[in-house]
Amino acid sequence: MVEKTTQRLRTLLGHIMPTLDPICYKGQNGRIVIIGGSEQYHGAPYFAGMAALRSGADLVSIYTCEKAL
Repeated sequence: MVEKTTQRLRTLLGHIMPTLDPICYKGQNGRIVIIGGSEQYHGAPYFAGMAALRSGADLVSIYTCEKAL
């Protein structure tokens, strides 16, 4: 059941997401800017950035409050 669902999801996303070219250089496959978080809640922007990198973005910038660092 899980394998069928995973296969269907890959087929669906294959039509939406472009294929990545291995000879591209930094920034050609997408840039993402994430604005969010606070002093207490800084995890969500981090995880959003990691998800963007894993999905194929080349550059991810995260802007949050200074105390969250």
